[in-house]
Amino acid sequence: MLTLWTFTNYFCYFYHWITLTIKCVQVNFSSILSFVFPLSYCTPSLSQRPLLGKLRMQCAEVLESRGMSVRDPSAFHFLWVVDFPLFLPKEEDPDKLESAHHPFTAPLPEDIHLLYTEPHKVRGQHYDLVLNGCEIGGGSIRIHKASEQLHVLKSILQEDPSLLSHLLEALDSGAPPHGGIALGELTL
Repeated sequence: MLTLWTFTNYFCYFYHWITLTIKCVQVNFSSILSFVFPLSYCTPSLSQRPLLGKLRMQCAEVLESRGMSVRDPSAFHFLWVVDFPLFLPKEEDPDKLESAHHPFTAPLPEDIHLLYTEPHKVRGQHYDLVLNGCEIGGGSIRIHKASEQLHVLKSILQEDPSLLSHLLEALDSGAPPHGGIALGELTL
């Protein structure tokens, strides 16, 4: 089975799974859970994600200890996670942005106009492949237009584009759309 989920839906799914666990064990953690992972904004911060990963695993253990089948070790459930944000606020300076994946990731075609007006709303063409809840690979489609790459480096990320002048020259020569994926050797 192969499923396609957006980044936001992926985390909203775990919120509901956690809520189910709380109901199953009849404990009221709603105020704690709402603080860690508010439902109104289903994209957790970088500091919340490790906590949510641990909480997800603990919820699975609790549900399974109560007789609910959550994980089947003989089944392979693949999932593509897409529509990640292209940029995230820097932890040390939230007013500035940094690349969520890498500075060469292309924006989704329907979000390109936001790149010049509201870059924090742009979704990137990067993706993760998940197997049974564990990321086993990830990749992206790269920016292939020199003007777009220059704007990302100089205006959004505030990097010195002269360090990548060779890349910008190559893109200016007419590089085709290109991308890749890396599978994790240790996770397979």
